[in-house]
Amino acid sequence: MKTILVTGANGFLGQALLRRLSADRGARVVTVGRRPAGPATARRTHRTADLAKPGWTRALPDRVDAVAHLAQSRHHRDFPAKARDLFDVNVRAGFDLLEWCRTRPGVRLVIASTGSFYAPRSGAIRESDRTEPPTFTPRPNWPWTPWRGPTRGAWTWRWCGCFPSTGRGKRTG
Repeated sequence: MKTILVTGANGFLGQALLRRLSADRGARVVTVGRRPAGPATARRTHRTADLAKPGWTRALPDRVDAVAHLAQSRHHRDFPAKARDLFDVNVRAGFDLLEWCRTRPGVRLVIASTGSFYAPRSGAIRESDRTEPPTFTPRPNWPWTPWRGPTRGAWTWRWCGCFPSTGRGKRTG
C-alpha cells in the first residue's frame, strides 16, 4: 500500500484529491495541517502542524511514497498586511518540504495551486470563478516551468503551478 502525504487537504484541491484517494484501496493518506480534513479512518490519519512555523516537518512520518503539496496561507486575501504568513506558508514551507523530500530518495512530489486552473481576469480570484481548462488537468505555470522533471536522480517532482497566491490582481501564467 502506498502512503501519500497531503498538505492543504482542507482546501479546494485537497478535498478533491481526498475524495479520489478515498476510493483508491491501494492508498493510505496522511494529511498535515492545523486541523484534520475530516475524520480519521483505517487508511487516513492526520498530523497536526502549522506550516507557518519553522520545524513543522518534524510532524511528518518518516516514510511516504508521494507528497501532494497543496497548502496556501489562510491569509491569502490579506496582502500586504499578512505578507509574513504568506511567505512562510506559500514559499518557506514549500522549501522545507523540498528539503524533507530530498532526504528521502524515491519520494514523488507534486506541488499544485488552484491559481493554475482559473481563467485570466483582473481583480480577486474566487473559488466560484470559471476554470480554464474546465477540468482538473494541470498545466505548467511561469515562473517554475523550467524546473520540471528529475533532479540529480535523488528524487523527482512535478510542477503544476507553484506561486504565492495573494488573491489579488492578474494571474501571471
